[in-house]
Amino acid sequence: MDFSKQRYNVEQAFKSGKTMMEVYPELGNYEEFSKSEQDPILMIMILMVDEDSPFVKAYRDNVEMRLQKIYQYLGLETYDSMFIEINEGHNFVFNNMVFKWFMLSDSLAYETWYSMQINYHINNLFLRRPLDFDNNPEKNMDTRAKIRKELPASHKELVEFERVVFPDTFSRKIVKEQVAKNYTPPEQFAQKKEDEFGNVRVI
Repeated sequence: MDFSKQRYNVEQAFKSGKTMMEVYPELGNYEEFSKSEQDPILMIMILMVDEDSPFVKAYRDNVEMRLQKIYQYLGLETYDSMFIEINEGHNFVFNNMVFKWFMLSDSLAYETWYSMQINYHINNLFLRRPLDFDNNPEKNMDTRAKIRKELPASHKELVEFERVVFPDTFSRKIVKEQVAKNYTPPEQFAQKKEDEFGNVRVI
């Protein structure tokens, strides 16, 4: 297997018995990658999602097999609790690493996708909110109609960018969920006040 194209060559660290941070000290600048006890997860993450990973290239369409082969390469016991959590997308540490990895990818396509994903998320949140009849309901309804009309085209464009940015649906799902978790709607920062009828209003 050819690891030479990887920016962070896992083989170089693994074969020398060093941690990734010992070989690549700059990784220590990021909290998600800086804990030496989590180095096995970091190695797994890079081999799982890096476009230049030989495991991604060999097992692009079979995520579980890819993870299995990575475990075998690193001499880890397959189907332990961590394996199952990673495979099912429930490992908090791994997911945070994946999100940070793509944030640091220095990719215009990723930056564009990220902005589009946030906008798409905001528009969907807006449509789920109850109609505000007290604050220009006609304009509110016009805005909703415009968003509904534009959403299908926005979704299509998002999907096209996702094919460029992410090597597979596994990585994409993790990053999309992290984006949704990390986004806090502006109204959560707003003050709320109860009127004389007991209705809560954002002010």
